[in-house]
Amino acid sequence: MAQRRTYFSTRDLLMMAALAALGGVVSTYVNAVGDFFQSILGFAGTSQWAAGLHVLWLTLAVGLTGKQGAGTITGLLKGGVELLTGNTHGLLVVLVDLVAGLLVDLGFLPFRNKDSLGAYGLAGFIAAASNVFVFQLFASLPADVLAYGALLIVGAIAGLSGLLFGGLVSRGLVNALRRAGVVKDRAPAPVGRRIYPLFLGIGALLAVFLFVFLRGALRGPATVHIGGAVEAPFDYPLEHDDVESVTRE
Repeated sequence: MAQRRTYFSTRDLLMMAALAALGGVVSTYVNAVGDFFQSILGFAGTSQWAAGLHVLWLTLAVGLTGKQGAGTITGLLKGGVELLTGNTHGLLVVLVDLVAGLLVDLGFLPFRNKDSLGAYGLAGFIAAASNVFVFQLFASLPADVLAYGALLIVGAIAGLSGLLFGGLVSRGLVNALRRAGVVKDRAPAPVGRRIYPLFLGIGALLAVFLFVFLRGALRGPATVHIGGAVEAPFDYPLEHDDVESVTRE
């Protein structure tokens, strides 16, 4: 009886696990350094020049295994490593890495030649830029043109970092490892028409689940407690925060 081959070999799984472990530890320290400079400069987004370092490992996973879906799995594992190694973003970093992994796989998808510079560049760009917008889903941004413009600029900086580190550097590393004989030059493995959409669907559903869970967990209490030296303590509902302020002369 012929042995049934699995899509991801043991080598592929070990490769993805190793990249996730290395990337998770490196990203935790990169994030800590970014928080340090952000505290000095006083505004968010100052560390987005290094956003590509976070997705470098995901594009490497696709390049070294030659298989679609490797980015998503590596992203999920990498997020878990970052969570366990003390990333200051907490559980949110798992969602950020999962979305980045999904976008890496989607970035490679339109290209017939998965080893092209365009494939690496697009995957790195959109994956790195995504972290800005995922984080913004859980932040309060003023609804004005200036704030949205700043968000787009920061996202573009993150994307260019992804283009550099997740695209150019990643492809260069893969080619260097192939020339050195460390990894074999293998053609990308085809994926069944039904399997790949199912795989991406499961990853997307997991990302949506994490988003809904985090939105509820980070929302905080639904009321503001007013107590202390008052006649009667009161819990004020947050949905009534549109009350007009009145200044007494």
